[in-house]
Amino acid sequence: MAAVEKLGGNWVIVRGDDADTEDRGSSPEARDAVSSPTREFWTGDGWAAQYGYARQFATQDEADACLAQLRRETF
Repeated sequence: MAAVEKLGGNWVIVRGDDADTEDRGSSPEARDAVSSPTREFWTGDGWAAQYGYARQFATQDEADACLAQLRRETF
C-alpha cells in the first residue's frame, strides 16, 4: 500500500516498508528510510527505488490528490 510522506522538505508518495501504517513526518527515521531498499517512490510514471526520481509535491494536499488518482487507476 502507498502513502504520502514528507521527506527532504517535500511531499512524496511512498510504498513498502510500512509506508501505509506509520506517519514518519520529517523525523530522523524518515530520513533514514529514504535509502531503504524496500521502499519505492512514485515518479509520476511508475515506481523507483531511488528518492531522487520521486515526484515531489509542494503540499500534502497535492500529494494526496495524486495518490487518490493513482488508487483509482490501479484498482
